[in-house]
Amino acid sequence: MTKRPTPKHAAVDRFVTPDEFQTYARLAYAKGFSMVSSSPLTRSSYLAGDNTKVVATDTIKNTINILAKKHLGDDIEQFATTIGEHFLGKYKHVARVNVSIDERRWQRMEP
Repeated sequence: MTKRPTPKHAAVDRFVTPDEFQTYARLAYAKGFSMVSSSPLTRSSYLAGDNTKVVATDTIKNTINILAKKHLGDDIEQFATTIGEHFLGKYKHVARVNVSIDERRWQRMEP
């Protein structure tokens, strides 16, 4: 058994191989997860370590709303590209962005 970083941490039982991480990711996607981070460097808890580089979900949502107001047109694929380029350009620590976009016919809500 490998030594744990501090007594507060669980002991390391074994190390997971890169192939196992890929298997976990495939299983999560098969169960319907839209985003999976499965790698040796993925933190297991949002409380672990420094989270200053995490882009908050509210920040993402609000940014996409602002980008939609400025850039959304008839071509949703181009808008998806705009979203990806924005986050890659704005956050230097972000190396990859997954953008999933679909189009629905707008209907006024009835009171």
